[in-house]
Amino acid sequence: STGEKFAVKVVERSDDDKKQLMEVDILLSLSLNSLNRTAQDSSENGHDISDVYDNAKDNGIINLVDFYHSPKNYFIVMELAPGGDVLDRLAKRKVYTEKNTRDLARRMLQSIKFLHERGIA
Repeated sequence: STGEKFAVKVVERSDDDKKQLMEVDILLSLSLNSLNRTAQDSSENGHDISDVYDNAKDNGIINLVDFYHSPKNYFIVMELAPGGDVLDRLAKRKVYTEKNTRDLARRMLQSIKFLHERGIA
């Protein structure tokens, strides 16, 4: 046991598993294992692999660690985000400064750009 903590999202399976599995495929494509393969491919093609990791290091996307399923549920194991949900954190604040707003907007837009560059969203 490494003592590392993870988050597990339990999703009830539906009649339309196709949509749920597509979302898992998207998360898998953004996972660190996928990025390791991208870096290896870049290296073999003569590209600088540090670019792959620099772009992915702080992309604002929670990485998928593993995925399991049972007849009734999907279990999505992800990195733990100790800060919690963005909306919960926003609701707790009494004052939100212009700088806070700008920093949050920049981070969200960088995450969206990261997704768009990979043909997602």
